[in-house]
Amino acid sequence: MDQIPVIDNLMSNIENYVRSAYDSGSGFFRQGGYFTTAGQFVWNTGDQDFAVDCQTWTIAVLGPSKIDSWFGAGTAANIWTTTKKLGGYNYLIFDGSVQGLGFSYNTNAQVISGEWTFGGINMLRVMTQATGNSSYASEGNGLRDNISILITQTVTINGVQCVGINYANKRYYIPFGWWSNPLVSTASTGWGVMVDSNFNPFFLGGQYQSDYSTFQEIY
Repeated sequence: MDQIPVIDNLMSNIENYVRSAYDSGSGFFRQGGYFTTAGQFVWNTGDQDFAVDCQTWTIAVLGPSKIDSWFGAGTAANIWTTTKKLGGYNYLIFDGSVQGLGFSYNTNAQVISGEWTFGGINMLRVMTQATGNSSYASEGNGLRDNISILITQTVTINGVQCVGINYANKRYYIPFGWWSNPLVSTASTGWGVMVDSNFNPFFLGGQYQSDYSTFQEIY
């Protein structure tokens, strides 16, 4: 019980950081930054300023209502639109649809990530619950179907035949410091298990919610 104020302070500081990460001019949460030798914090720019999961995970954790209360009505929905435009796989300009999600700016790379697309599906289910807009759920269902078609394969591991989901559709240098490969991935397959089990890993109990205010606190 005596650590609750400490936890509340940590949560408040994290929220303040995330809130400051939002770039209204670009329409997304910046990926991060660094401290100069003089001790000044500087946000990343260029390829390193935009990460798909900094949008989808943030919306899923905070919820669209909180984000809209910070930056104005419709902000969360607009962040999703921007995410698809910048990081979508096979983004179609005439209807704003995508077949999946990549890692960062994706116009030239055209990479689809199983893990990060599942993160988008999870976010869409949270947005459906928060807004009552079933079109988000339909969009997520379409993304799930595309994962099955594009990057799911049957492999043999230790003599056992099993279905797994590739980390990505091709080898690609992710601008945050690692490579994707078209190999069955624990990260992608694990996300697949959670999504197919209707379990949101960002909310205690797995519900597609982001607001604990209606839950009874148990210590």
